[in-house]
Amino acid sequence: NTITDASGGSTASINGLTPQASNMQPFNRIINGAMTVAQRGASLTNPNGYTLDRWLVGTATGTTVVQQSTNVPSAEDFSYSLYFNQGATTWSPTGAGYSAIAQSIEGYNVADLRFGTANAKTTTLSFWVYASLTGTYNVALSNSTSANFSAGATRSYVTTFTVASSNTWQKVTITIAGDTAGTWAGATNAAGITLIFSLGSSSDYNTATTDAWQTGNYAQTSGAVSLAANANSTFYITGVQLEAGSTASSFAHENYGTTLQKCQRYYQTGKVAATGRADGGTMGGAATFSAAMRAAPSIAVISTTGAHYAGSPTLTGSVEGLLITSPVNGTGNNAYRQVTFSAAAEL
Repeated sequence: NTITDASGGSTASINGLTPQASNMQPFNRIINGAMTVAQRGASLTNPNGYTLDRWLVGTATGTTVVQQSTNVPSAEDFSYSLYFNQGATTWSPTGAGYSAIAQSIEGYNVADLRFGTANAKTTTLSFWVYASLTGTYNVALSNSTSANFSAGATRSYVTTFTVASSNTWQKVTITIAGDTAGTWAGATNAAGITLIFSLGSSSDYNTATTDAWQTGNYAQTSGAVSLAANANSTFYITGVQLEAGSTASSFAHENYGTTLQKCQRYYQTGKVAATGRADGGTMGGAATFSAAMRAAPSIAVISTTGAHYAGSPTLTGSVEGLLITSPVNGTGNNAYRQVTFSAAAEL
């Protein structure tokens, strides 16, 4: 159906808003699905952790590379993809080991899907993929408490998609019924839904059941493609979108600043300065985060500079910002120390 204005056109305003692509976008539950933000760097070797913002990559070899790549689908509006290269060394994960690309979505952002209730909503996952190996691949949703899904899940949905042509971009769309059972985080800052692209994980995560919710921590099927087992195999992905409903909408592009601020809820870098008298024993200072964080973060020192300081600084983070204290060296007049830090509150 078409909404028409009085003159017969199709651009009628509704409550002062004219429907168009920019203001009728779906709510994508994935953050940084277009792979535009890379605060940790655009190229990481054997990361075995977070890479491009919000995306955890599990690896266990010294040659695996993850990059922010400019290889993207032609005639689409993407600038970047996440590139995974297994490298020359292969491995066979066992026990809790996994090779995967994953993102945990905060409970606040998926609570309206009402998983774990009789009114659980259907969702649709869509993404673009380009891989060197053809065959059957796995993607899964679970209630894992972390993107490091070895942490365990009690509910899982595993499905498959096929790469028919190597080194060719293709769009994949998968509709998933909402889970009416199990325990889900709800409207909290804990992990609500975890999305997992298994690239060759331990057989402990294998299941023979696909396209249905089940009890347990599963991420793949037996016989699926394993990049971990194939030297120099590659995998690119972009345009990842998870939305309510049974139809895939066009990807919800957003400006870089908006995506960056969303990512900074989970990871950000910044500077904080401590000042005081060099003969005063200690000096201190404070800084406010660029965006409020999901929880009190873990703080790491990236670099430090200044004058008349000594020892190691102490940084204490809260949701809104952090405090710094630093010893002074007892000589000179005014002491100063500037610390570049990272703050992480990932799921």
